[in-house]
Amino acid sequence: LAFVEKIGMPKFSDAKNKKVLIVGNSHGNDTFHLFYLNKELFKSYDFSIINVHVACFYDFLKRKSNNDLPLYCKQVFANKDYQLVEKLFLKSDLIILSTKWFDKDIEKLDNLIKKLKRENKKVYLLNNALEVNTKIRRGFHILDFFVLNNNRLPLDKELNEIEKQTFKQLKNTKKINKILKKIAKDNDIRILLKEDYLCNFEKKTCEVFTDNNKKISWDYAHYTLDGAKYL
Repeated sequence: LAFVEKIGMPKFSDAKNKKVLIVGNSHGNDTFHLFYLNKELFKSYDFSIINVHVACFYDFLKRKSNNDLPLYCKQVFANKDYQLVEKLFLKSDLIILSTKWFDKDIEKLDNLIKKLKRENKKVYLLNNALEVNTKIRRGFHILDFFVLNNNRLPLDKELNEIEKQTFKQLKNTKKINKILKKIAKDNDIRILLKEDYLCNFEKKTCEVFTDNNKKISWDYAHYTLDGAKYL
């Protein structure tokens, strides 16, 4: 959280780099960190983020005054610089919608995409992140329970089993990701699948450690900074 607050909403540079704006809640922050922490790999791009629900971003764009925002969106935007949000949107070339998708986001997504296209923005979607549901404590990953129960890191064979169990958790977001794929197809935009850079579908495993044995996820779905840089 301290890192998120420190970075805030970075302003785009004056360079002729492609301006990429990421929109979404805490899962959008994860996507932003993937690029921001590896920006040496994307030297011709600038990245920024508007850390709000996708539904609220749509309401923000179509408002006639700031008072037009629904109450829950006013709360989301409470500590945001409205003028900076406007500037980031106007200067952006590509908008990546990456969030933990809620019903309100899905309801407004089609209209949002159409509005962004009318504004000549290129739009990408990211699907819902893999969410681990241990049915015991939501904030814990399968890896966390192993370490707590055994007071050590898993051996290679044990790690492989944890990775297989994690792969099975993809079913938790299968329904909503199917809806997102259809919306992307109907609007002729690209959808990026988060499991493609986290999981091996041939081996039916999903990684839980970086190559330096740092945790990729710090809870049921969110990436650690080490995890984001690694992915």
